[in-house]
Amino acid sequence: MKFFLRISIFTIVGLSALQAVASDTYSVTLEKSRLVINNKKESELRVTNPTPRPVLIQSRVYSEDKVAPAPFKVVPPLFKLDALDTSILRVIKVSEISAVDRESMYWLCVKAIPPTLGEEEQADSLQVGVKFSVSRCVKVFYRPQALVGMKTKNLFEKVSWSRVNDGVLIKNNSPYYLNFSALEISGVKVSEVFYVPPFEEKKIVLADPISKSDVLWSLLNDFGEAEHYTSKLD
Repeated sequence: MKFFLRISIFTIVGLSALQAVASDTYSVTLEKSRLVINNKKESELRVTNPTPRPVLIQSRVYSEDKVAPAPFKVVPPLFKLDALDTSILRVIKVSEISAVDRESMYWLCVKAIPPTLGEEEQADSLQVGVKFSVSRCVKVFYRPQALVGMKTKNLFEKVSWSRVNDGVLIKNNSPYYLNFSALEISGVKVSEVFYVPPFEEKKIVLADPISKSDVLWSLLNDFGEAEHYTSKLD
């Protein structure tokens, strides 16, 4: 009984180790962290396969909730991308967008699907592991005609900060999304990464009372770069 038990444990551990070695993760590299479409019908995004194996690239645009479909299509929606190769995705608007006085946000999600090996290839390569496919999603911002020509460099002037009972209220008085990359209130860093939609507000709950009125914050611009600001609480 003892001898059998030892053999069983060895077999399980050996199989797990083989699975860990044989498993692969398939992903893609996207050239941008966001797409900005200024009242145009389409935009482009470069996608790269960083792995030494070919993959299938599957892409789709979703609404802000990452569930509902969006008024955009991706061309091509599904294609083969060779090892270490690069291609271009076209994101095309296919229907009208109701918001005409503010920015709208969507998600472009790109997935690398691992190739399927035949039975003989699987036997030859001893692939008993699991292949993982990873989706990469980037934000897509659509700006209607009313925003064309407007400058976003003074966007910080449209943000107001006020104290509330258990934290701070951020008001976005602009027609653009505020994409925060860092926030520090009264010397306390807020770890949550978030955004505030146009003409909306967000409450930041703080565990401790606010002792100072200083706010240090950073927004991501159209190129995904952080711009830093300092404000005072009202």
